[in-house]
Amino acid sequence: MQPRRTIKSNSYQVVSPKKIMALSKPIPSVGLGAMSLCINDNRPSLAESIHMIESLIGEHGLTYIDTADCYALGEEEFGYGERLVAPFMGRDGVTVASKIGMTRTGKAWGRRGDPAYLRPACESSLKNLGVESIGLCQFHTPD
Repeated sequence: MQPRRTIKSNSYQVVSPKKIMALSKPIPSVGLGAMSLCINDNRPSLAESIHMIESLIGEHGLTYIDTADCYALGEEEFGYGERLVAPFMGRDGVTVASKIGMTRTGKAWGRRGDPAYLRPACESSLKNLGVESIGLCQFHTPD
């Protein structure tokens, strides 16, 4: 078993997620939460972020990326977080997870756990990620 570790890269922190036993396979030992690459005013460009993730995969063994449909600066960019990780969907040895159930309008966060919101949010995530199924789609936060 590998020791838990934290890696700093371009001031973004990569941390080890907990294993989720309900999955057919455990979540890998090294992961990246994509939130800070998506919602900060001073975030890197999409291309710079993708390059950084490529580097983390190749040089540091990154095997898990977590994002959410609400990781964006505003509605004009809604889904940026998922578009950021879409190139890594289906990559051997890399698990991509997403979350639904939160909204973001400008800088205001909201909760939406009703089925009328969750189903279209999941369908939108599938479209943003360019897949027919998501290995791990999490309910971000209950109402």
